[in-house]
Amino acid sequence: MEGTFAIPQKEHLRGEKTAFGYCVLPNRFIFIEYETKIEPMLREMKDYPNIDAASPLQFLFKFMEYLLEDDMIFLQGYEDNLEDLEDELLNNNLEDFNRTILAIRKELSVLSSYYEQLSDMGETLKQNAAEQGAEKEELLFSLFFFLNIQKQFPTIQLQLENF
Repeated sequence: MEGTFAIPQKEHLRGEKTAFGYCVLPNRFIFIEYETKIEPMLREMKDYPNIDAASPLQFLFKFMEYLLEDDMIFLQGYEDNLEDLEDELLNNNLEDFNRTILAIRKELSVLSSYYEQLSDMGETLKQNAAEQGAEKEELLFSLFFFLNIQKQFPTIQLQLENF
């Protein structure tokens, strides 16, 4: 099984994405990249608890979990920012409201695409694990989909719809 990731940079969402491929073999997980952006991520992951993975699919699950680790806090920042903008609008204190909202909508659209990609990937991995009879991996990707993507994707969709 193989696939790709295109991860937006939180510091500059509309900028260049970190893109790389992967290949899952029966006893090995392989990253495929042109630059060396994965190595720092893997070094940081080593410091996390419960990083041991008994299979390549379990490693992929842990990697995807790592990618989303601080996203709820990050998204809460958007929520807070939008609430501040609403207050400014109500008080007629915002000069560039339309320009500001347009920029935020574009950033939220990037995040929406990213979470949709992860949602599709999680669903595909869950189905693949089920077809292979890998019950533990199927459960892990079901939980990943439910606990991570289902919480974050609707939040972004709601924020996009509100503005």
